[in-house]
Amino acid sequence: MPKICFLADARSPHTLKWVSGCTDLNWEIIVISHWPGEVPGARVIVHPLSLTGFPKYGWRVRRLIRRIKPDIIHAHQFGAHALYAWFSGVAPLVITAWGSDILVKPKQSFFIRCLTKILIRKAALITSDSIQVKDELVAYGAKPEQLMTVLFGIERQRYLKLAKAAKDPLRVILCSPRLHEPLYNIQVIIEAFGQIKKDHPELELWLLGSGSLTPRLENKAAQTGLGDSIRFWGMVTPQESMERLAESDLMISIPSSDATPVSLLEAMAAGCLPILSDLPAYHDWVAGGVNGLYVKSDFSDLASVLRRAIVDRGFREMAAAKNREIILERAIWEEQFRPVREFYVAQVKDRPDIQNTRSGNGEK
Repeated sequence: MPKICFLADARSPHTLKWVSGCTDLNWEIIVISHWPGEVPGARVIVHPLSLTGFPKYGWRVRRLIRRIKPDIIHAHQFGAHALYAWFSGVAPLVITAWGSDILVKPKQSFFIRCLTKILIRKAALITSDSIQVKDELVAYGAKPEQLMTVLFGIERQRYLKLAKAAKDPLRVILCSPRLHEPLYNIQVIIEAFGQIKKDHPELELWLLGSGSLTPRLENKAAQTGLGDSIRFWGMVTPQESMERLAESDLMISIPSSDATPVSLLEAMAAGCLPILSDLPAYHDWVAGGVNGLYVKSDFSDLASVLRRAIVDRGFREMAAAKNREIILERAIWEEQFRPVREFYVAQVKDRPDIQNTRSGNGEK
């Protein structure tokens, strides 16, 4: 039976989704994760994978992977995960870029930049989820034949549920599904909400997720005097996130840097109007004034953009129809993942030790 080994965060919905795309191959799937977590269809091995810990743990992880004897090694994110995967010596090496690991971190550190270039040269396949990330990979030395664009899209059944979402006409819900970290500028959202709430009593702000800034953000929300209209949901499951977006009218995502977040795609499928920071990756999906709205890089116009979105229900309805059409055409997960499955299968089909494996049941 073929084996595939992922070095990935077992807590991440991205890891769960990727593994779910492989389970019906009937291969043995192993996930080596720095953090504990449950990944249906895979065996999870918890082991330190930090970059600073590499001098201590590099050889241990190499021996662990060599004992597993995977046919494919796949690292989710450049940096530590990709370094440990490459150091194992297993080929082919596949690396998935998640966004900031290519768009941000190499620019902050000469060491990370050099490491990224080395790992790119060693990878047989590199996947990413936006044209912007792909262009950055090329700038760091990736060749076109190494690259594959794969969106962490929406499962077809999930899309069908989101597309049926109905909004409460007596409420206008603004939902932020991003983490409470400096990158995502949640405090700016709370400030803008405070500016417009008095003129729009029907407006509510839902903040999904949590992070290092959560206590500070809760204090800030309390200081606005609008605490009853701002709800902190905490960390939610993918199912709960989908349900919250299905109830929401506006989805806001204003990070300083980003690739293509799944939450944006889910919001579009659910008929939410996207309110976005003006980032290149978002322009792959949203045309300003057509199916979403952008704010300036300094966020000085966020309150006015939100006001326009709140009062123009007709625009929101037209954008919702357009966005559902875009997701159906371009972001269904099963269609996105098919080329990855084909790559995996091609790597093992001619192996003499597993050439008699039947893809339907995994028997030799």
